[in-house]
Amino acid sequence: MKPGRVLISLLVAAVVFAGVATLPAAAAEKRGQGSVPQVPEIPTSDLPPSLEIPFVAQALATEEGPEYALRVVAAFLELTDEQVASLTTLLEQRNEAIAPLSEEIRERQQQIAEQFDSGAPDPATIGQLVIEVHQFRQLIHQAQQSFLESFTSLLNEEQQRRYQAIRMAERLQRFLPAFARLRLI
Repeated sequence: MKPGRVLISLLVAAVVFAGVATLPAAAAEKRGQGSVPQVPEIPTSDLPPSLEIPFVAQALATEEGPEYALRVVAAFLELTDEQVASLTTLLEQRNEAIAPLSEEIRERQQQIAEQFDSGAPDPATIGQLVIEVHQFRQLIHQAQQSFLESFTSLLNEEQQRRYQAIRMAERLQRFLPAFARLRLI
């Protein structure tokens, strides 16, 4: 499926699914999952004029970098110039916070590999390195959570509604191949 078509399918799935409060309880229990939360409805007529399908397809089809992704997000959420500037600052801050943590993880993973390659790995050293990797991953998770809280605080009510629809579309994405295989979408 083409990138633009995937996004369209996700948006349509989110809009179509928005009227369904939860998956049937029996089906959710059978899969060992809870119910899927209700998503606010976003009729396609409410999409901003700046979010034209050719623009989205072009942006997703190119490997031009994060500026295209930022343009798509800004268009879909109808972010103001001030909000885009704030989001850009938040993204830079998050990347600055995460980059050194990611480097620490890479170093620890290299040390773990070296331990195994040595022929006589020290279990205590490997255990300590694994614990450190886990701690760095927790710090990255905290930085991401903080970023998301700051990002959502930038949004007005309508923008938050649109953002929640995208979050739901992301959760529904795993179901799309089955629907596509049966040519239901």
